[in-house]
Amino acid sequence: MMDSAPFGASSVPPVTDVPWRDWDPELFEDDATAEQLRLLLVAPAWHPGVAELDETLFADRRIVAHLSADLTPIRVDADERPEIAVRYGEPGGVTVSLLSAAGDLLDRFAEPTADTVVAAIGAWLSRWRRERDGVLAELEAERVLRRASLPSPGAVGSMGGDLTPGVLDAVLERTTGAAGPAGPEQVRLWLYAHRRRADLESERRARMAIQRRIDGGGFDEARGGFRHCADPVPACQVRLAEDQGRWLSVLAGIAAEDSDAHEWVLQAVVQTIDFVEAEFLNSSGGFQHAVGDDRVLAASNAALARGLIACGIVFNRPDWRTRGRTAVDFLVRRMRAGEAGFYHGWDGVPIRLGLLGAQISAGQALLDAYELTGSIDYLHQVQTVARLLERQFQTADGLLADTDLGTEQHGLLEEPHHVPADNADGAELLIRLGHLTHDDRYVEMAYAILSALTGRLDALPLESASAVARVVDRLLSIEPEVKIVAFAPPGEIDSVADPLHAEALRLALAAHTVQRLNPEFDAVLVEQLSVPVVAGGAVCFVSGEYGPLLTHPDELLPAIERGMTLPA
Repeated sequence: MMDSAPFGASSVPPVTDVPWRDWDPELFEDDATAEQLRLLLVAPAWHPGVAELDETLFADRRIVAHLSADLTPIRVDADERPEIAVRYGEPGGVTVSLLSAAGDLLDRFAEPTADTVVAAIGAWLSRWRRERDGVLAELEAERVLRRASLPSPGAVGSMGGDLTPGVLDAVLERTTGAAGPAGPEQVRLWLYAHRRRADLESERRARMAIQRRIDGGGFDEARGGFRHCADPVPACQVRLAEDQGRWLSVLAGIAAEDSDAHEWVLQAVVQTIDFVEAEFLNSSGGFQHAVGDDRVLAASNAALARGLIACGIVFNRPDWRTRGRTAVDFLVRRMRAGEAGFYHGWDGVPIRLGLLGAQISAGQALLDAYELTGSIDYLHQVQTVARLLERQFQTADGLLADTDLGTEQHGLLEEPHHVPADNADGAELLIRLGHLTHDDRYVEMAYAILSALTGRLDALPLESASAVARVVDRLLSIEPEVKIVAFAPPGEIDSVADPLHAEALRLALAAHTVQRLNPEFDAVLVEQLSVPVVAGGAVCFVSGEYGPLLTHPDELLPAIERGMTLPA
């Protein structure tokens, strides 16, 4: 029953015993609460706003009274349940919502106060009790409209879904007038445009964006590490593992450009990696998600693994490369479920299967480890991921849903949702697989994903649009493949192959793949790729043709440049 104390009463001592429940199937099947409305709190555990709400909103006795008798209170960690957060919450923020008994969204409060939430609860409880059938009819009508708005197979949007170089041009133009600090995907887009088109303005903007991030409050110069964002608010001061990984990859990309960038970037890289190893590294070689949070999330662990491998290559630091590879191996040992893919998290035990982001991020990190080592087990595991994407995540329009389509869901989770950034990352994973296997099925799947994404490009946030534009242009462009033929067994020194492999990884190209192949251990793949095996060395595959055998690292870049300029 609702408390009759006046709104805003300050003499009431705070009450904190809200009977929170988790979002799980039992919640919606519980007869005791089956007809109750729900109050849903969605927020990352690290967000300072959570503690503030616990001390204010959820200490208000009127709210507690409602949540103890009239509504079912549900508390969701946005990092642990990203599929709920993307439907009901705000990215990286704290959101309180009112839901129907079935989980339909009734009301949402981005900045909730006790008075506004109490008033909304009272209004919705009144409607629910007086005209439940009418409310349910309205919710069903909204459901029908949402389903009708979902793209059908082959549907295209304002850009017609056409994959053309104009996609890159359009998004680069959007970044020109963008407000606020650039995110890592925007910087990656500028670096890509510089390398692909010799665009000096894009290179300048990439460098300026990094310098502003480091000097303008987005980097902790005293303790190291990138802050979640550059604004001077408490939520931005948090330093998360995934952010460190993404920015390390960007710093490696800038440092690869020339010696000047190499020098000024190195200090930030060293500070960041020192911070990462001190605050995030666990005893098993994985990286926890946030300071004080023991959970390892696949996406953040993979991002850090990739950043460490990239910096280890560019700065010639074997210890960083090894640390990155160890983090990849953590994913394989602790978070892989065979043909079912990768778990979303690990907290002493694996947590939650069936989320797209875990498959994509783990797959990208595995391919980095494969290019670094030549260990074919990594490649085979990514091929398993690709089969899973097609079988369990791809919807009729070509896009990848954020949850396994075969999993029973409730509320808004019943409807497929497509996260643009994950789809762009998934398309890039498939493009890389296509180059590493010469299996066109991977490229065809990537084409379907990107065609559907470009149909809605204008509506995407700039970070997501930047990722889409870069990957679209990668798909459309000639991309060199460097095949290193090593006759020494894996793990042993090869005086010819080793220097070529190291140089191939360091090449500052817009995009390329590197593959170390042993004719004995990789015989099937060597045959599949039609690699000419005459002697140890490197061959470059460009525009469907293999070039001559190379035996010296200095020969690699000129050979690629010649191949790129030959008529198709």
